[in-house]
Amino acid sequence: MADNGNCYSVNAKHLLYDVDPSDAVVYRLCHGIAINQADGEPYGHCWLEHKGIAIDKTINVEIPVGIYYSIGKIKKVYRYTAHEVRMKLVEHEHWGAWDYDPPR
Repeated sequence: MADNGNCYSVNAKHLLYDVDPSDAVVYRLCHGIAINQADGEPYGHCWLEHKGIAIDKTINVEIPVGIYYSIGKIKKVYRYTAHEVRMKLVEHEHWGAWDYDPPR
């Protein structure tokens, strides 16, 4: 699970601009802390969830949420609807993270 430095913007833009608005209501943009497999250190990360599938546009992967969380050793997650994403963008004027301070 890699963070190419743009996971927050890439995944949020996919939700806001590429997902059919009628389907977007069942998507969640997720911000959380994952563990880097290369060095074992935590880092902030962003992905999407849709009907039990984790979608990470930074690495072009779609796998079951449980497997994604296991691979990334993800513990704490903040989930946002498309509407909430728009509100957070207006409030913070950046793509995230919004409700936590990522370790890196």
